[in-house]
Amino acid sequence: MGEPYDFGSFLMIYDRITLIDKISNVLSHIVVKTKIKQRLNDLSLNVHSEDFFLEVFNYVYNANYINTNIGNSNEAYIDLVDHKSKKFIQVTTSTDADKIKNSFKVLKEEKYKDYSVDIYYLTDKPATAQKTVAYIKSNYGVENLKEHQFDMGDLLKSITALTEDKIKEVYIKYFKSVEEAYTDEIVLQNVIEVLVIDFKHKIIPFDANFLSLSMEEKLKLNLISGRIEREVISGLDYADLISELGPEILNDLAELTIQQCYKSLLFDTLRGLRCPLGILKNMSVLELHEYSKSYDIDFNYLINNLKLSLNSRIYKNSADLNSDKAIWSIISYFFELCEVGVKQ
Repeated sequence: MGEPYDFGSFLMIYDRITLIDKISNVLSHIVVKTKIKQRLNDLSLNVHSEDFFLEVFNYVYNANYINTNIGNSNEAYIDLVDHKSKKFIQVTTSTDADKIKNSFKVLKEEKYKDYSVDIYYLTDKPATAQKTVAYIKSNYGVENLKEHQFDMGDLLKSITALTEDKIKEVYIKYFKSVEEAYTDEIVLQNVIEVLVIDFKHKIIPFDANFLSLSMEEKLKLNLISGRIEREVISGLDYADLISELGPEILNDLAELTIQQCYKSLLFDTLRGLRCPLGILKNMSVLELHEYSKSYDIDFNYLINNLKLSLNSRIYKNSADLNSDKAIWSIISYFFELCEVGVKQ
């Protein structure tokens, strides 16, 4: 007879994974929001991030960082310092070479010659040019610059290496309140802001055609009208921007778009056709689609209502043509993935 199953250990592993996922989601949202602010030349989030990460770093790395920006002007080009371990940290959104060089300038001061400098990027850490790597090595004796460059993925690895009790504590102390602030509506708002900014930079060739044969078939299968079809096809031009947002953001976007908005609309439509509640209530979206094949479902009506539902969840001052285009891009993205409309 085998060893008895340790259900308690299973729950501990489950709690650990759940908490790490939650922390990962918060860090992903911070990255997305930072990119938005960066593109708008709004540095307010950078200042907030310094204070937030100071506390997180102190807990995760058992450090004693203080904010040098409240100190003297000689330390103005660096953010955090731990005088006990002789370490500086720069928290930044900038990935250019000048920012790296400016961050290491603090080591020129005699009183800091034995200190080290780490750079934490609020976006993805850069692939730094060899010229810059050589400059930092030559001027500051740093053999491997990469060992001093980190991003949110590296921070998450450090958090993952903590004990379960510490992971739980760091989540409750620093991440829980931030996670609760990132409602699904805020995620949608962030995504729309990113898309609206990216619309200005993405050039669509005049003769580009992103309509695949499978999409053509799906449009016909769902009896999509000319007006809705034009919006869906137009949205395909920018659907790739959505796929680049990262898995955590996409999961939250799918939760709001498909599980909360679209599924409810499909469910209510079937209920209106007198489909039994007992059959429908435990069905997934895929099962609801399969079930709907026996009924005369107007997917034009559903898709239009999905657009209206998403539009109602964004800030009133964002309700313009650009946000409409962003919402249609989101719908096109999920339509192409066959999460909106029947697929066969």
